[in-house]
Amino acid sequence: MSLASESDSDYVDESEWQNETRLCGVVLREVFPWLSGADLARAGATCRAWRRAACDPPLWRQLLLRDGYLPNLLQKPPPDMETVSWREEYVTACAGWKLEKQHVVAAGGVSLLHAALAPSHDTLALSTDDASLIVWRCEHGEWCELWRSELRSRGWASLARVLWARIGNRLLLTGPRVLIDDWELMVLQLDEDYRGGCVLSRVRCSAGAAGCWADAGDTFLSLELRVLAPGIACTTVWLNAATQETQSEYAGVRSPLLRIFNEGGAHITHALVANTEPDGRRTLITGSARGLGAWPVVEPRPQPLLAGAPGELAERVQRRRVRRGSPEEPAPAPDEASVRAACAPPDRECPLAAPLIGLVLHDSGRWVCAVCSDGSVTFVCTRTLVILRECRAPAAGAGPAAAAAFGPQHYVQPAVSAYYAASPAGGYSPRVWTWSLRSGARQCVGCAGGGAGGAGGGAGGAGQRGAAVCALLPRAPAARAALLTLATDTLYVWRSRATLQSPPGGDSCCSTEPRP
Repeated sequence: MSLASESDSDYVDESEWQNETRLCGVVLREVFPWLSGADLARAGATCRAWRRAACDPPLWRQLLLRDGYLPNLLQKPPPDMETVSWREEYVTACAGWKLEKQHVVAAGGVSLLHAALAPSHDTLALSTDDASLIVWRCEHGEWCELWRSELRSRGWASLARVLWARIGNRLLLTGPRVLIDDWELMVLQLDEDYRGGCVLSRVRCSAGAAGCWADAGDTFLSLELRVLAPGIACTTVWLNAATQETQSEYAGVRSPLLRIFNEGGAHITHALVANTEPDGRRTLITGSARGLGAWPVVEPRPQPLLAGAPGELAERVQRRRVRRGSPEEPAPAPDEASVRAACAPPDRECPLAAPLIGLVLHDSGRWVCAVCSDGSVTFVCTRTLVILRECRAPAAGAGPAAAAAFGPQHYVQPAVSAYYAASPAGGYSPRVWTWSLRSGARQCVGCAGGGAGGAGGGAGGAGQRGAAVCALLPRAPAARAALLTLATDTLYVWRSRATLQSPPGGDSCCSTEPRP
């Protein structure tokens, strides 16, 4: 009896139809490209031969293209295609995002403007248009409010942006002042329990200018715009100490770092510092309506205040008194050539197709994600400012025409993680687009209704109200990927429906194990 079983088994293994490398594989390769994703997954559960044929990567990549999840600009495989699991990419894109929670953070007609995740990814700082700072924390999978502070008493009209330092509990706040055109940067040191804080430093900056941390949390940059003549302007970048609590009266707390010529009078709206060299050298990357520019950051700290020659201070005071007492003569308007000569040219530049409305640095520091007003998301290398990849929302072209089609724009906050990039669509739309960093497969979050990778949702029929202004990608402590979005006065918590896909040698085609 055992001999018969062994002979039957040998016959089955040698059958031309059961062996996927023979007639069975030839037939399946002709039939499977015509199936839908669900039918292909069911066919892969038939037997081992069908499973191996159904896990062929080109089949799933073709489904991404055919069903509209993969933009046309990404039809050419990326350089690291061998590391992409197209089957997992299709399942992730098709699964979409599920709305788990929504928290009303502000009330009484107050709107949220910005948010930032702490390096621990369990604490969230939010800003509002009534100059309120709100700190939330995720405890046991639930987000709850810890602390709220009003900045109106400090003369702020609103709180536009918040940035966490890479170490410590320091926040860099940016916002406009009341009754004047200037903005201000403030360094806030939070307590260990995030239920209070004290102000360490306050620095003036130009209206709408963005500051950023220059290092892990000891220094930061501020921008000061000067319009010298019609169409001629320059921006001075200042290096500031995060605190004035120094051990020496000669320790510098603020010094000019460099001067940038504003091409075409375009205002610098975004700035960040990235470590681009192995030796730790840093690069300042700025963004404006003209594109991105890069400058080296050579000063690690503000320059010390050195004592001059005897009598120098008295001479400076006397010269200032004479200058103030004499009638001021109108200074001639400088020409463009002289202003350019006094400014530092950028080491590298990267033109963008439309004005910049959002910029974020990846945790690795190797590239940035830039969001433009025409709906495009561009990934740029920080070391060379070379465009690595460009993604677009459906029906979005390029250039000013596409930007005009999106309607009025506002600043948005994109986010990047190890696997995803997410960004609000802009144009006062509630949509938030997510892209896979491995394949470029896109999904739409935030709109009610369905739709595969297009203008629909993938949100399971649930949507958010108002204009989406911020997207955040916290590290999920377990299971599936998480996404936080801000719209109007509400914080939305989304969770990916995608699950881990077992390898071709596994027992099932679609595993129910949670995605790491």
